[in-house]
Amino acid sequence: MTNDWVTRKLIDAIISLDPSTKGELGRRAAAHLGLEPGRVGKDGGIDGVGFLEECKIYFQSKLESQPLDADYADNLYAKLVRHRADIGVVLSGTGYTKGLVIYWVCIRTP
Repeated sequence: MTNDWVTRKLIDAIISLDPSTKGELGRRAAAHLGLEPGRVGKDGGIDGVGFLEECKIYFQSKLESQPLDADYADNLYAKLVRHRADIGVVLSGTGYTKGLVIYWVCIRTP
């Protein structure tokens, strides 16, 4: 049994959990990061919020079975703007598509 196999099995188990359990994991991850956890239940996508010096941090946990894509990035960016956050942190269950990575590089380039 290798560490990669164990890690993959843990990830598979987590992403197959029911939405309320995944939401609680997201809240706990936010608290572990020193952020204030979001509300239980429908939270508008906010799993945690906090500040680092003058910067507002917005945390979102997306423990999905598919990699997050550029459409997800559009949605996240809108939430960052709406909540006036300076930093967005995302916990993904299975990673990100190449399109999302390119999207973020493009909007971060001056």
